[in-house]
Amino acid sequence: MNPFKERNELDSSFSSMSEKVHLSKEEQDEIWIKMIRAKKTLPNRKRKPSKWVYFIQAGSAAIIILILIMPFINNQPPLNVDSNEFDRFFHNKMQAMHNGEKDYEYLLVHTQFNRVQKGDAIAVFKEYTERGEQIFIAYLKKENNKWEWKQTRGAAWDTPVKWSAMNEFPYIYSGALSDQNVTAVYAGEEEAEIIEVEKNKRFWFAISPIAKVKVKYKMKDGTGEIIEEKDESMLLN
Repeated sequence: MNPFKERNELDSSFSSMSEKVHLSKEEQDEIWIKMIRAKKTLPNRKRKPSKWVYFIQAGSAAIIILILIMPFINNQPPLNVDSNEFDRFFHNKMQAMHNGEKDYEYLLVHTQFNRVQKGDAIAVFKEYTERGEQIFIAYLKKENNKWEWKQTRGAAWDTPVKWSAMNEFPYIYSGALSDQNVTAVYAGEEEAEIIEVEKNKRFWFAISPIAKVKVKYKMKDGTGEIIEEKDESMLLN
């Protein structure tokens, strides 16, 4: 406390006391000096803060730190994926897998990077063989700075088999669409992404967090149709 304020308060007290007890100016000064000396000899006791004070302070500090670092966490760039490097790997892999085959052609239709997790890729491609035209979806992942081909599933537009699914995580459901009345496809609760491949030919895929879900078409008239068939014959590892 300010000593000047203390003295003013004490003088006011002396004034009120002087009505009852007569104190000279010298006596008032002597009392003031004794009070100052006594105050200096008292131990300096500080009140221990409550434990809740520490909790509040720690919580406030944690919130401030979180606010400061959240923009950096949310804006972390994805694992660097070089699309040219991926293209080289993909084409080299396709040529190696089909080396020596006659009347074989393929076309990379669609790619996505960092789709399921950082450093992965989804590739949709068509193949032209003696059996006709088919469309495939592949899941690839970069491990130890090298691309690895993980899973593949295929479909065709001129087959009664409507869809297939990958049997390991990520569970990617996919199929070919030629019915223009289909407006949406769902694998469980996940809405599929539909790609326009060419006129009257579409391809869809959906990534489900769980295996063995139902596939459902949503039609233009608002009705829904559950598609039970599964393309077991075209499951490729």
